[in-house]
Amino acid sequence: MPHQTLDPIPISSSLVAAIQTIVSRNVSPLDSAVVSIGKIEGGYSENVISDTVSLQGTVRTFTLETQNLIKKRLSEICQGIGQAFEVKIDFEYRVGYPPTINT
Repeated sequence: MPHQTLDPIPISSSLVAAIQTIVSRNVSPLDSAVVSIGKIEGGYSENVISDTVSLQGTVRTFTLETQNLIKKRLSEICQGIGQAFEVKIDFEYRVGYPPTINT
């Protein structure tokens, strides 16, 4: 009865598509930023709807201001997609090392 469940695979696809618009629609073309989803895990069989999907990725920026903007947009997009599909999306953002800028 797939019509009675919330399928996280197509929901995660919508999430990835929305995330890919952050840089092109929110970051100035004069600034540098990269948002990449590098890992997607979900499902264990072709005939069973998965319980969960996990996405992992990276954010790279040259400024703290741009990094904070991207973090904010990621959180807002996760919240919006969660509301749109009536699912809970747990969002965790880990700050890594600052950029190395050589003179």
